[in-house]
Amino acid sequence: MSKQIMVPDIGADEVEVTEIMVAVGDKVELDQSLIAVEGDKASMEVPAPAAGIVKEILIKVGDKVATGSQIMIFEAEGAAAAPAQAAAPVAPSAADELLKFKQLLDMGAITETLFESELFGHVKGAFTDARADRPGKFEVANKGTLFLDEIGNLSYHLQAKLLTALQRRSIVRVGSNTPIPVNIRLICATNRDLQEMVQKGDFREDLLYRINTIHVEIPPLRERPEDIVPLTEIFLSKYTKIYGKTAMCLSLDAKEKLKAQPWFGNIRELEHTIEKAVIIAERSLLDGNDFDFPRAKKKPVTKEATTLEEIDRKSTRPNSSHT
Repeated sequence: MSKQIMVPDIGADEVEVTEIMVAVGDKVELDQSLIAVEGDKASMEVPAPAAGIVKEILIKVGDKVATGSQIMIFEAEGAAAAPAQAAAPVAPSAADELLKFKQLLDMGAITETLFESELFGHVKGAFTDARADRPGKFEVANKGTLFLDEIGNLSYHLQAKLLTALQRRSIVRVGSNTPIPVNIRLICATNRDLQEMVQKGDFREDLLYRINTIHVEIPPLRERPEDIVPLTEIFLSKYTKIYGKTAMCLSLDAKEKLKAQPWFGNIRELEHTIEKAVIIAERSLLDGNDFDFPRAKKKPVTKEATTLEEIDRKSTRPNSSHT
C-alpha cells in the first residue's frame, strides 16, 4: 500500500530543499529526517510522518516546497504475522521526544516587529496581513528542539520576552490571551562574548543564566585546521549537487592552502569560498588557484605634509633627542 508524504506545517510560504537525506529503497522510521529545507529566516529538517520504504522521491535539491507539498511516496511494510501475545509498545523517553523535530532560527535576521510573530505565532486578524492563524517556532518545535542562532544579536527588550516564555514554559500568540504550553529543548549559539555583554549592559544576566545550563565553546576554525578539509569536502558535495556539476575533489596544493588560511569568518567564510569555487571551476580537480582567498590588507599610507603651513609646523617641531 502506497502513502503520499507531504510537507507538514512549517510556518513559511515557500522554502528551498537543500538536502535529501534518504534514497529510494531506504527503510524509514517514524520521525526520521527526510529532507532539509531553508527559507529566508530559518532552516529545518522535515521528519517522516510514518514508517515505510521510500518508493519514489518527487523532489530534488534546489526545488521550492511549501506546507502540503508532496515530496515522496512510501510503500508500507508488509505486516508480519501477529504473535500469540503482542508485546506492549514501549513508550518513547522524554529525551527521544525532544529529538523528534528541529527548528532553526537566526536571531540576527529577525526584525523587532516580527519577533513575537515568528517565535510565538499569531491569530487571524492580529495585524493587517494576518489572514489566518499561524503557529510560531516554539509551537512548531514543541516536543522537539529549537535552535536560536546568533542569540547575542537579540535586542535587550526582546530578551525579556524570550526569558518570559522560557520561564513559564508557555507562549501566547500575537492577538490572543490564551497561553499555550510548550516543551522544547533549547540550543543557542553566538560568536559574541555574552559575559562581556552582560557587564556592558547589552545582555540580560538572568537570561544568560537561564540558557547557559550546558556551555560548549567551539574554537575558531583557524585553531582546528584538521577540520578544514573534511568540511570543504562536505561543502563540495553540497554545492555540486545544487549547481548540477560533476563531483569535485581537492589537490594536495588546494588542501595545504585551505589549511593555511586564517578564516576569520570561520565556517561561513569557508562555505562561501567553496561555493564560489564550485560555480567558477571548469574541472573536477581543484587546486589552490581555484579558490578566491582574501588578500592581505595593506598598511594605510601615512599622509605627508602638503601645505606650506604643515611643512613649517613640521620643521619647527622641537627635537626630543639629546646630544
